[in-house]
Amino acid sequence: MGSDGINLQKQWSENPEAYLSVAAENMPNYFQFMGPGAPVGHGSIISSCERISLWICDMVGKMQTQNYSSVKLKTGKAKAWQNQMLAWLDKTVWKEPCNSSFKNGTSNGSLYSFHGGSRLHYFELLNLKRYEDFEWTNINPEPELEFAWLANGFMAQELDNHGEDNA
Repeated sequence: MGSDGINLQKQWSENPEAYLSVAAENMPNYFQFMGPGAPVGHGSIISSCERISLWICDMVGKMQTQNYSSVKLKTGKAKAWQNQMLAWLDKTVWKEPCNSSFKNGTSNGSLYSFHGGSRLHYFELLNLKRYEDFEWTNINPEPELEFAWLANGFMAQELDNHGEDNA
């Protein structure tokens, strides 16, 4: 269940929308591999999963090291991404009328499965890390504690096992 008890299966029942195939609207702290809009028709899925893993690790790392308790895709970002993706796909051979599992078994269905571009294009988009497309919830919402994640000003490597300064 997502925000306000939203069920992703119901949310995607007619129109699956995912941001870069990895994040769904209304689903805090939820990331996925090869969701709607993935580069499934472009080469090896293994390298795509590796790139997605790096993207997810980066998001989780930002949460862990910068004092965030949750991250959620901003409203409208999945739809905007899908609009861009489908506009590109409408100009490709994938859109031609033929029965396809990529069109939910229909001949003229929407191509929700595909990324709107090449696999290398997809990899570059994952590298961009558009943090501004997400709502970040700070563990310490009080403005005076906003930078509490900076801790004591030392790196773990600089401290001995007891947390004391080695300098």
